Amino acid sequence: MLDLLLPLPLYLLLLLGLLAWTAWRADVGARAYRLRWVWSAGVLWAWLLSAPITSNELIRLIEGDGPPSATMALPHDERSLIVVLASGDLRPRLDAPGWERLAGAALLWHQTGGGLLFVGGPGKGDHDSLGGLMAQTSRSLGMPADALRFVGGGRTTYEDLVQATPLVRAHNGPVWLVTSALHMPRAQATARRLGWNARPHPVDYQQLDLALLPSCLPSNGGPARLAEALHEVIGRGVYRLRGWSH
Repeated sequence: MLDLLLPLPLYLLLLLGLLAWTAWRADVGARAYRLRWVWSAGVLWAWLLSAPITSNELIRLIEGDGPPSATMALPHDERSLIVVLASGDLRPRLDAPGWERLAGAALLWHQTGGGLLFVGGPGKGDHDSLGGLMAQTSRSLGMPADALRFVGGGRTTYEDLVQATPLVRAHNGPVWLVTSALHMPRAQATARRLGWNARPHPVDYQQLDLALLPSCLPSNGGPARLAEALHEVIGRGVYRLRGWSH
């Protein structure tokens, strides 16, 4: 019901449907009749754009298997280094994925031990970078200061990983990479291109278990989720073209 009160994309779908229905009528003008396939294709496009099943299947394809079992044991090794890619705006302020990554990294640290390295710009200090903000937040939540480090200065995934690479190469022990599951394929490919041998620890899974019929119905939330998935698809292609990832 809430979807009907929002302007897009359901209104767009209804508009295109009305245009297509009008164009297929026998009494319309020749010009409108010639456009009947255009409007019909527009209806199909708007439907696929807004149907949750479209975005969810693309997200599932990118993320792979769903979240691992919460009971799965991970090796404890105090030599571990957990690299966490920050997420937020440039104020800096963490967004929802940033908080998910912070929480996932904390849970991982409680199992593996070692140290945490938060990575993210735009600045390089503890007050003007997302990495510094995550480190401060971790300290305020009771994590030991000697286990926390951060690097800033990056504005993209590639720049963030470049900033962290000297510390990772100098580290003697297991390395974990924490980021959102949707973002992990691009981040992992970039890390490998930079010579990292890091074990991925994806968090913040976006794929949903949807019933078939409701997931095929248009929804105003569909385009936003599809945009997030396409951002990663396009980003991966751009990174490959620039030689930033495998």
